Amino acid sequence: MSTAIDTRAARLRDRLRGALVAAAATPMTRSGEVDLDLAESYFHRLVASGADALAVLAHTGRGPFLSADVRRGLIVRARRAGVPVVVGVGGSGGAAPNAVHARSAATPSGREAPAGATAAEGTGVERTVADAMTAAELGADGLLLFPSEGDRVALHDAVWRAAGLPMIAFDLYTSPCPPAASMRRDPRHHPVVAGS
Repeated sequence: MSTAIDTRAARLRDRLRGALVAAAATPMTRSGEVDLDLAESYFHRLVASGADALAVLAHTGRGPFLSADVRRGLIVRARRAGVPVVVGVGGSGGAAPNAVHARSAATPSGREAPAGATAAEGTGVERTVADAMTAAELGADGLLLFPSEGDRVALHDAVWRAAGLPMIAFDLYTSPCPPAASMRRDPRHHPVVAGS
């Protein structure tokens, strides 16, 4: 028996059906810092070249390995491109002390970042929920949840309750989802998953 899709997930699915969603990389300087100005220019070039939507902070965007201030800056700048933005959330790299920071200490609003600004606190569900809430506050249209250990449907539930954004089922070759037959519940059939 199939669960009816949430209307917000259906709207995102319909907006992205047949669309070219560019999986955006994250531009960095030679020293390894993220260049937010270059990123914004790059996002605009992707759209000018035919992208109908942007997927940022996913696998190609190195999302889990970036500090929280950089992730916020990239979401804000992607939104300025004027197309739907789907944001990668969760993962295991960003809470590390060696998270990648922006070239400038200024936040997207232009204010100085607090001293010691780092990635979202916590790991696993807490980290993913915090990332999702930030993406929602900054105007993201949907989310890609990085694969995680444990009950992936419960993770989708927690993110949905906290952020209220539809999700796209996301699986990585580096951490594949077990075959659906071996799972008690398949996250692809969650009512807030807009597609896979």
